[in-house]
Amino acid sequence: MYLFHSTELNKTTGKTQDRYDIKEYLTQNNKTNLFHRIIKLTLKFKIKSYRLNAEGRKVAPECFIVHGQIVFDDSNRDGQMLLDLDTELEERTCHGHYNYGEEEKQERLTNTLYDIFVICVSVLSAVLCLRSLYRGHKLKQKTIVHFKKVYRKDLSRSDKFEFLNLWYVAIVLNDIFTIVGSSFKIQIENKNAQSTSENYDNCSLFLGTGSILVWLGVLRYLGFFKTFNILSIVLKKAFPNMMRFLVGALMLYVGFMFCGWVVLGPYHIKFRHLSTSSECLYSLINGDDMFVTFSATMTKNMVVWYFSRIYLYIFISLFIYCVLNLFIAVILDTYETIKEYYECGFPKTDLSEFICKCNDPPTSALYRGEDTGCGLWSCLCCCKRNADQPGEYTSLL
Repeated sequence: MYLFHSTELNKTTGKTQDRYDIKEYLTQNNKTNLFHRIIKLTLKFKIKSYRLNAEGRKVAPECFIVHGQIVFDDSNRDGQMLLDLDTELEERTCHGHYNYGEEEKQERLTNTLYDIFVICVSVLSAVLCLRSLYRGHKLKQKTIVHFKKVYRKDLSRSDKFEFLNLWYVAIVLNDIFTIVGSSFKIQIENKNAQSTSENYDNCSLFLGTGSILVWLGVLRYLGFFKTFNILSIVLKKAFPNMMRFLVGALMLYVGFMFCGWVVLGPYHIKFRHLSTSSECLYSLINGDDMFVTFSATMTKNMVVWYFSRIYLYIFISLFIYCVLNLFIAVILDTYETIKEYYECGFPKTDLSEFICKCNDPPTSALYRGEDTGCGLWSCLCCCKRNADQPGEYTSLL
């Protein structure tokens, strides 16, 4: 819809300025003015924009068309007109010349080479970690067969899980996200993909998630020190109990969420949708915007007003004073158990007792096999070695 456009004289400045009036547009086109019955109104517009980095490194300007729309929405017919602004960028080719093209090409080439180096390192890291995960799986299968033959019993689920190194899984996921994000970055910087919000969002999503996993992997190296690995050990030990507790708490949370959406939705903007109801309740659990949530109920119905107070008081008291404290108690109980293990020793499982029976040092010839001379390729591709063929280090027993 294009608004009626005219000009008028500004008496204060003495200059002519543009004036837009939708009512005059409807009158000029013999259309009925029904503003008092509007349920939803959408105003669309376009704006030309450009990006020019005047400071710092010099790059080519980028030209955009901004497609915007303003939405007035009263679909719930409750008299509260919601206002929403939505914009979308469309890249266009800029016309003109600039005199620092060679400098930009050199910098773009440097960035591309760096991104390619990151991708190569990530691919190598992922291959090595997958190789380790595969060898761990093979070792688990051999251990299961050995326990069945020698001890006539199966490994427990926790012992089987010990062969899966979750740090390697996190590194593989990090490498995948880094490779995909760097590929997006190369395409955007070399203008092979449009500089749209969607492409930038995809690139930042992969690179940002990859950075989280990178710093998560740093915790693995802290695990080599007994005084620094308390966080990872407590979280690992408490995770099953935390999940069981959260399942029960989630049922209670979902009940409050649906109740607030159904009863308070027409009268409270924070409970207008299921998603906003969940966000509001989660904020209340963490002590955020409590007074605003109480005071934002817009109704003269005293039944609904009193219900909102009772509902909010019960939810806040139950979750802050009971649920959160019980959740903390679960973690503290695990922490105290870990402290006791450090003093008295960790309990031994069937797998740990089996490992402790081996008294041979790591330098023993029992762990050394015949070198087939596969070189670097054997490290990357798991080159098979014939372990049954006797060599100079093979034990005579």
